[in-house]
Amino acid sequence: MDNETKELRKHKRFSAKGTFQVYTSVSNIAYLVSVKDISQSGAFIRTKHLPHPAEKISYHILNEDGIKQYSGHGRVVWVHGSGAEERLGFAVEFDRELRPEEQNMLIGGNEEELGQTG
Repeated sequence: MDNETKELRKHKRFSAKGTFQVYTSVSNIAYLVSVKDISQSGAFIRTKHLPHPAEKISYHILNEDGIKQYSGHGRVVWVHGSGAEERLGFAVEFDRELRPEEQNMLIGGNEEELGQTG
């Protein structure tokens, strides 16, 4: 990641272990995705079900039992649709910053701050 991109990031990213239920503006069909890293303003979502860049999404943060806890909206900022399976997914920018309890639910006790690369 170059220096210009580093400076665009407003919040620290943390390794995440959580699940979103996502609805895209195009299909409006819900599917479950894994949250791989999270900040107050966005997340990287690992999934084979890739939305389009700039597409609007709605999401629900699910607890370990699959019960909806929090909801929100966002915009897809980039999509990575090729290469190794662990890199397939998209980045979402939230319409509002996550509250600490929402972010903490996704960090799940693993507060490992991620570096600015990757």
